[in-house]
Amino acid sequence: MRPGPRPTPIAILKLRGSWRGEYLRKNEPKAEGLPETPDYLSDAEKDMFNSLVEQLDVLGIIGAIDEYELARYCALWTIYKMAITEGLKLSTILKLSDLLLRIEKEFAMTPASRAGFNIPKPPTADPLQDLMNRQRKNS
Repeated sequence: MRPGPRPTPIAILKLRGSWRGEYLRKNEPKAEGLPETPDYLSDAEKDMFNSLVEQLDVLGIIGAIDEYELARYCALWTIYKMAITEGLKLSTILKLSDLLLRIEKEFAMTPASRAGFNIPKPPTADPLQDLMNRQRKNS
C-alpha cells in the first residue's frame, strides 16, 4: 500500500467539482445499482436503511455492494441508542460512537465529509417559465 491518505472515490471528487478524478483514475470501479434492504434488520433499522439509501442515492455515492456496510451501520445505531437509554458505561458508548462515525465518514454522512460537494439542483418543472422570469428580472 502506498503512503499517505486513501484515494478519494471519483464520485465524491465529482461532487466536489474536482477535475482530478477523471484525469487520474480512469479505471476506478463503479458501484452499480442500489442495495436491497436485508431481511435480518428490525423494522426501525429497515426504515433507517431505506431512508439512507434514498439520501445517498441523491449524492450518487452508493451501490448495491454497499448493502452490508450500511446494514451494519443501522444495526450499530440501534445498539448505540440502547446503550444510551440503558445507561451503559461511557467507554462502551464512546466505542460505539467511534464505529458509527467511521462508517458515516465513508458514506459522506457528516458535514465535514460533505464539505465542498457540488450537487447540481434538479431542473425546474417549466423551463419556459424560468426563461420568462429571467427576462423580467433583467428588464
